[in-house]
Amino acid sequence: MGLGLGYQIPQPFGIPGGFTLSAGSSIGLLLSETHTRAGNALAGAPVFSVDDEETSRVLTAIHARVGVDYAVPLAHRIAATFGVGYQIDSYLNGLSRIAFVDDVARSLSSTDYYDFDLQGVYLTFGAVF
Repeated sequence: MGLGLGYQIPQPFGIPGGFTLSAGSSIGLLLSETHTRAGNALAGAPVFSVDDEETSRVLTAIHARVGVDYAVPLAHRIAATFGVGYQIDSYLNGLSRIAFVDDVARSLSSTDYYDFDLQGVYLTFGAVF
């Protein structure tokens, strides 16, 4: 769940049939809920167990895509659309990892955050009314 803001640029080729070059990007803020559970075992028996309460974080999401779209008229004011292109999605500090610094005494822990990225070819199908 979150808030997003973006911009899409369609550029017609001038070829009959409805080919367009499209590029777009967006940035969003996502609310994340995290439940952390950790444990340790020695010779099959649990030594300690930590059950962290629910925590919430705000993540920044960045999306960008470029591709080619095609629209086919089906009836009056109705068209089918198809698209293919390349997309990049990045979630800043989207992954977290808890490490136990002191496993002998007070079980102190530290949390590290890492970016999570996805990229690849996308396909779209749709209808315009």
